[in-house]
Amino acid sequence: MELTENHSLNEILGLFEKEKLAVKTVTRASVNTKIKGLASDSRRSGKDFIFFCKGEDFRSEYAEAAIRNGAVAVVYSKHNREKAVEASGINSVTSVEVTSTEKAMAVAAAAFYGYPIKQMVSIAVTGTKGKTTAVHYISKAIDQTRNLKSGLLSDYISGDAPRLTTPEAIDFHMAARRAADDGCTHLICEISSQAQKMLRTFGITFNYGCFLNLGTDHISPREHRDMEDYYRCKASLFANCRTAIINTDDVYGKRLYEELPDNIDKITFSVSSKNADFYAGKITEERYGCDFSVYEKPLKKGNPIITSGPGRFNAINALCTFAVCRQEGVSPEQIFTGILSGRPAGRGERLETRDGKITVIVDYAHNAMSFEGLLTSIEKTDKNEPVTVIFGCPGDKGLCRREELARICCEKSDAVIVSDDDGGKEGYGNISRQMEEYFRKYADKKGVRLKSARVIFIESRKKALAAAFESAKDRKGKSIILMLGKGAEDKMKVGACDKSCESDIEIAESEIRRYDSMKSLSETFSKIKRKKGTRILVKAGSGEIIAKEFASSLSCLKRYGVEVCCVCERMDTELIRLDCFKEGIASVVYSGAPEDNRFALRLEADMRMGVIPLVCSHDNIENTLETVRKMCKFDDLVYLETEKGILSSGIGKVKKLSFRRAEIIAGICGKTRICQAVNVLKSGISEVALLDGTSSNALACYVLGSGYKGTVITERRKRDCPIPERKIKCADLSDSVTQRKKTDS
Repeated sequence: MELTENHSLNEILGLFEKEKLAVKTVTRASVNTKIKGLASDSRRSGKDFIFFCKGEDFRSEYAEAAIRNGAVAVVYSKHNREKAVEASGINSVTSVEVTSTEKAMAVAAAAFYGYPIKQMVSIAVTGTKGKTTAVHYISKAIDQTRNLKSGLLSDYISGDAPRLTTPEAIDFHMAARRAADDGCTHLICEISSQAQKMLRTFGITFNYGCFLNLGTDHISPREHRDMEDYYRCKASLFANCRTAIINTDDVYGKRLYEELPDNIDKITFSVSSKNADFYAGKITEERYGCDFSVYEKPLKKGNPIITSGPGRFNAINALCTFAVCRQEGVSPEQIFTGILSGRPAGRGERLETRDGKITVIVDYAHNAMSFEGLLTSIEKTDKNEPVTVIFGCPGDKGLCRREELARICCEKSDAVIVSDDDGGKEGYGNISRQMEEYFRKYADKKGVRLKSARVIFIESRKKALAAAFESAKDRKGKSIILMLGKGAEDKMKVGACDKSCESDIEIAESEIRRYDSMKSLSETFSKIKRKKGTRILVKAGSGEIIAKEFASSLSCLKRYGVEVCCVCERMDTELIRLDCFKEGIASVVYSGAPEDNRFALRLEADMRMGVIPLVCSHDNIENTLETVRKMCKFDDLVYLETEKGILSSGIGKVKKLSFRRAEIIAGICGKTRICQAVNVLKSGISEVALLDGTSSNALACYVLGSGYKGTVITERRKRDCPIPERKIKCADLSDSVTQRKKTDS
């Protein structure tokens, strides 16, 4: 029964009767009232809404708040009947007792939003790990096909909805409606075991259900009582799928395949058995991903696949993508391109310092299966490099995973920093004390890598990474730091609230910028002639460089007899000016436009400190500084920029130093770009430069790397990662331009 555009209360009540959910209905509001929305959170309820009382923690004041906000009906079950009927104002609205609030909510939401799931091909993906990566792969692959448009359920969730892998039924159907209205032909959803247990997808029949794996996780009083309950919740999804796509390498996958009834189509995929419908062979793991060939029955020819995420476990996600997309007529070439570009932010994101000394891998890994898979992969691809793991455990859930994570870290890492990760009501202090006991249990054992002295506790994830960098930069050789658990999330659960925070990607990028900036300072200063009487003018890059370290570096030059004059670009760089003053560097030049009344006051204060005031527009800064250099008879002008490397000049000429290495920027790699690059290289040109800075070009060179030499010159952007030097030869910018001209001719 699909509702009319009026969405009346009477029609909703009729749905409950039809589905045999209604136990008792007391009608007080007009049955012809036009329903404007559904809510299970009183803060999101409004005038002429239906409010659903749900959850073990439900309190009568929630219903009271919803009624005050204008709700015309309250729906509850026997589990929270007592608290619901106690709510002030309940006698002024229609009250409905149902057998299951969750089922009633799902039924009402599907009808209220016009059954949007039926208008699209629906694909559900479940598993202990890999769900997010798999749905992104599938989405990108489908989007390569003309006339098809995919929608990730998560992309259509409203900003005020709770952070859940699978949203509540109301948000689920609301998002599906938005996707359908946006022209999506396919809807791809992550389905958690909790969603199945809480009946969030009740009444939905998916076109495809994908099973990735099942590992020990989510066992706690608030989640699943044991592994059998966990499996049963996962398996319940497939009773409502027309086609099941199953990883038969997993022991629970084999069980699921055997238990599913014959009326459900079953398709298998495997990385170990050639008898599967889709088999992955010739798997090769590298630092930046893995590649393999997919063999599809009854075809004998293998189709190549390259993942941009590290680890053998990514082959499972990619193979699942291949299996489901082939059912929808997506070509192997389109799947190849989609998977190559489909890694979601914060999943296996690899960032490196410019000198290649420190690698930071940001990943959402938060359970034993994902920890084991990632660390095992690093053992293979980054041999003999010390590994530091930064992670935390969420409060009040996943209790079974804590000891396992400590054990795995002890076996496969060299240092651990236990940090905060959605501590919730349990709090970081309680969690860290428990983790300390587990690390005592497993560290220092025979054959175990981790020593107890190398386990430290720092609540702030930002400070934890800074500490890891301090340790790594003094160590000989390269180091790897894993930031696990949060990925690209920018919310942290503190108590009962979600608070905004920097994502691990942002923290890692910031720390790498700081490291690179100070490294650049050190390298630049080491090249300057330190003879007595040398005078240099230094421009700091937009306050990015840490003030104290910047001033300290300038002070070192001063001790060598080099007279230093520092330029601060903006009004908000007071720390640099003050710290320079403390270090005895009084001749600091300030540049900027007088934007407010504080400008004159600050200049006056600066002049008392010995600052030379210089006022100019931003557009003329380079010409002005060159004039100052000549007037003050400075020997050199040095630009220190944190984003684009170092800009250095000798006697007035500014030239850009060549990039130390090419850089990969996350994005899409189209097949056309690869073909163009191949043709150029085959024509006899030994190197090819792709100069527009797109990820397509960067990834094209990466794909070609084993057989050809190539160069990518790019601007530094957010979330970038270098191409392996052994595969890519970098050229000076001017050389690259020359190469391209030769190619064009």
